[in-house]
Amino acid sequence: MNRIYFTNLIFLFFIVFGTVSCSTSTNDKIDATANETVDWVSQQFSNAGDWISNQYSNLLNNDDQDKLTASTKQAAATGEDQIWTSDDGDVKASIKVIKTESEKGDVSVKVPSGRLEKIPPLEMNGAPYRTLKNANVRSGPGTDFAVVDKINQDTVVVVIGKVQDKPWYLVGDGAVANGFIFEKLLEAIPDSENKMLAVAKLGNNSGIVQEEKVETEWLCRTIQQTINLADGKTQVEEVRACQGLDGWEIK
Repeated sequence: MNRIYFTNLIFLFFIVFGTVSCSTSTNDKIDATANETVDWVSQQFSNAGDWISNQYSNLLNNDDQDKLTASTKQAAATGEDQIWTSDDGDVKASIKVIKTESEKGDVSVKVPSGRLEKIPPLEMNGAPYRTLKNANVRSGPGTDFAVVDKINQDTVVVVIGKVQDKPWYLVGDGAVANGFIFEKLLEAIPDSENKMLAVAKLGNNSGIVQEEKVETEWLCRTIQQTINLADGKTQVEEVRACQGLDGWEIK
């Protein structure tokens, strides 16, 4: 009887230990993926250093710096003026778009070898979008091009740019372009949701990535930050931001 009890106890121990080990291994993989995604998102949307002056950085905590940066990026992305107030109410900012310009040029885009047709001229975007339903990813901007991937509804991808004069987006994972999706199958994700997105890693069967020069058009905006400090002083700063492969960037 004791032997049977002891055998059952050992068997139970291995089941519990194996389950915990498996769970730990799975969690490690999930955490690794999440960290990689958060790193990408924070690079695009939380880097305050270029968007506000060092003087303001010394006056604001990290959370307020991020929020002021987000308001300035919102002005850049939408072209609409913004109002911002620090958490303690001591610092206020009026963020105004004073100039919008369009520029053109060739941009290097990373693409998997043999996966895509030649990329046509693009209107730069560099922002995360969500699929509204299951979607085909194609080798070119049209239903006559081959399907190179399929993604599910509510999948997050990075829209690198919109094909000029066509309702198609070139999408990727923030580093590599992986195909084209029909415009109406995607919706832009608000900045308030950007920090914890899980961006899809689309397939790349070749394993080889090369750079392709793409004719591109993008917007640049000059933004004026008028900041009212707690001591009653007012500081005025200007930044110039342009659309890039990684979203809006200071130039």
